[in-house]
Amino acid sequence: MEPKLTNRIQALYDCILAGAERVQQALGAGMPLAAYRACLKLELDTVPLSVACDVPVPLLYRDVEVENAIVVPMVCDGLVVVAFEQEPSMSPAMDARMHALLRATGLPMGVIANFGIPAIRAGLRRIANPNPRMEG
Repeated sequence: MEPKLTNRIQALYDCILAGAERVQQALGAGMPLAAYRACLKLELDTVPLSVACDVPVPLLYRDVEVENAIVVPMVCDGLVVVAFEQEPSMSPAMDARMHALLRATGLPMGVIANFGIPAIRAGLRRIANPNPRMEG
């Protein structure tokens, strides 16, 4: 990736982390995932970033494009996928789901936001797409 795009993605990650920290501090544990997503969107809208929620992504299956087969929880500035979890620890299954979202979208980076972990810094994981299909 070119340095300018790498810097932009790092800045987006920093904004996501700061917003997630504010959301977790305000809401605490146990809220529905939709509440964390809605509040994080409000936080990111103040930056301002382009934030889209519930983004439909078609899936190519047997040479047929299946509309709305995948719904991505959040996309920031058309570069970063954000997925929401609420588990007591990070798991390989979360990573696998994020890799699938990155393959489907072609975006360069994903962030797993696990609000089930008391310290959101430990609950945020970046995953790079080794084969992004877009340029910054």
